Amino acid sequence: MIKKFFFNKKIDKRGILIPFNFDKIINKKIHRLFIVSLNKNFKRGGHAHKKGFQIFICIKGKINFEIISKKKKYKFEISEKNKFGYIVPHNHWVSFSSKIKNSSLLVLCTTKFDKKDYIYDIAKL
Repeated sequence: MIKKFFFNKKIDKRGILIPFNFDKIINKKIHRLFIVSLNKNFKRGGHAHKKGFQIFICIKGKINFEIISKKKKYKFEISEKNKFGYIVPHNHWVSFSSKIKNSSLLVLCTTKFDKKDYIYDIAKL
């Protein structure tokens, strides 16, 4: 099941600080992270994972998600103004896009990169 989690943003004249304590968000070790930059009206993702969880946090702009499991379809939007992100477990098809230019998404994974972990055919969920 997809889980929404909340975090604090500390904003002052110097800028924004967003601390994360992942042991309070997900009881699993984070093995990798990456940032996805999105061009306006292009889709990214378009796959699922066999193992592990992914954590999605919008760090710039607005991002529209479509997530599909065997039982349910989810659609939601997150933006840099939100104080929450989403945890998505394995066997969930994830695709995302942005209707504005220069959006960025921080993605954290509980597994190391393994090409064999990817599911590129939604029918194989």
